Amino acid sequence: MSCNSRNSNVESGGCNSGMISNVEAGGFNSRGFPVKCKCGLDVVMLTSSTPKNPGRPFFRCKSCKDDHLFKWVEDCMYDRVERRWTVEQKRNSEMEKDDESVLGVPLF
Repeated sequence: MSCNSRNSNVESGGCNSGMISNVEAGGFNSRGFPVKCKCGLDVVMLTSSTPKNPGRPFFRCKSCKDDHLFKWVEDCMYDRVERRWTVEQKRNSEMEKDDESVLGVPLF
């Protein structure tokens, strides 16, 4: 199965990632779900078939080169949750300030 195939079971050989996201290793500045690699190629989602990470999904540059984009799907999910959490905290803080200004007293 080709590394360029969506949902393939390849993670070794031409798609060897070194098992660490290059985002974590100080590689690309990519938050959330990647769409394109820094080289301009599209990103594909693949599934690991290694004994260490069986069935673990990841994103990979279509080039399958080690110095191109590689990111675990759960890292993408964490980025999204973290961003959403920050937005919600800011929104709640602003709502509390609005409530205090309307009521004229601190709520907490």
